[in-house]
This record gives sequence, structure tokens and C-alpha cells, in this order.
Amino acid sequence: MKNEQIHLVRDVLDHLMIDKKDDSMGRVDGMVIVDEEGKQPKVLELQGGIVVLGERLGKRIGRWVRLAAMKWGLVRGKRTRVAWKDVRWIEIEVKVDVDGDQTPALEWEHWLGENVISKLPRSK
Repeated sequence: MKNEQIHLVRDVLDHLMIDKKDDSMGRVDGMVIVDEEGKQPKVLELQGGIVVLGERLGKRIGRWVRLAAMKWGLVRGKRTRVAWKDVRWIEIEVKVDVDGDQTPALEWEHWLGENVISKLPRSK
């Protein structure tokens, strides 16, 4: 990405993440930013997943969502993490140089395909 001004909340947060195969990975639900004294703050990674979204809604809701995800979630409450260095461009979506199949982002879709869709008549 070029050195251009990016408004993180307006341009990144809640936008769709698209992997290198142009598959959706869900939305950007949070970011990790390092703020070292005497230096400009730096974005380390983008995060996605229901646990991250729950934390944005408050401590109590975040704790409840995390516990529910750990109990019933397919990935046990894991976050999708994408390093800032893997962000390729930001427009309507956030394009990342990551294979979504190698992250927790697509776990639910894979489970549905294997356990539900594949068992439907005429799905093969």
C-alpha cells in the first residue's frame, strides 16, 4: 500500500475483508494498535470474529460472547488475525494477502459444507 492517509474507523473498521482468492473473510471487527512513547502509533493487525465484536459492545457482553464461543463455537472463540503488512488495499473492502482457508474466518462455512450441504439431495 502507498503511504496515504487512512482513517481507520471510517475506512477499515466494519468493512469486509477479502482474501487473496477474493473470498470473504468476514468483517474487520477490531484492530491492534501499538502506541509507544515518543513514536507515532502503528497498526499491528486487523482482527475479526464474534469475540472481537462482542468486546466492542462492552466488557459484560464481550465476556458472555467469549464464553458462548468457547462452549459452542467451532473455533473455540479464536480471532481471525491479519497482520497490517498483509493489507494490500483499502477501498469498499479491505483486500488482504492471506488465504482465508488457513484462518478461523471460514471455519463455519467449511463445517456447513461438510456436515449439512454435502448431505442434501443433488448437492454433489
